[in-house]
Amino acid sequence: MRLFRDLPRGLTLSPEGAAYLARIVPAFDVIAEATETLAETPEGSVSVNGEPLFTHKWLVPRLTEFAALHPQVKIELDASAALTDVSRYEADLAIRFVPTGGAYADAEVLTDAPVYPYASPTLVADVLDDPADVLRYPLLQRRTDTLWARWVAAAGVAAPVAPLTVLRMTLDLEMASAIAGQGLSCCRPNWRTWT
Repeated sequence: MRLFRDLPRGLTLSPEGAAYLARIVPAFDVIAEATETLAETPEGSVSVNGEPLFTHKWLVPRLTEFAALHPQVKIELDASAALTDVSRYEADLAIRFVPTGGAYADAEVLTDAPVYPYASPTLVADVLDDPADVLRYPLLQRRTDTLWARWVAAAGVAAPVAPLTVLRMTLDLEMASAIAGQGLSCCRPNWRTWT
């Protein structure tokens, strides 16, 4: 019986696999609880998954302070562009930039940071006064991202006439492409420092 299906965006559970997982998870929870009671000094570990740019620029610099405050907690860190499903135990915690609501209704909002178009001065020499002006340039977009569609709708302009350059890469590489003058990127204002 096939428990997984291979999709372009990765593996997913088949209906049979999902039903099987729902039945065995309680057993694993009981085993985990019994195992934890055996330990004399409880030591925990937390697996954290985040987008690569956020993980490198914001999370990693703060881990030293966290480790000093909580030396008994081991952090397992994963920087990945793939969306992690914590409900399937792929990570204990996933920090992602996602649209509110929908499939992520159980997520907690950490910030509602605005996003803006960014471009290299070699591509766009002057300030663009009209939001529709961005549509004259290539718009860089990661394969799983919908920021441009939402930004265009919020700015009240028509659908893009310039084709989106859809990239199979992480946000940091998208920003590098924008800096190199290959198109405009949609990102939060302090992406370099994540302060």
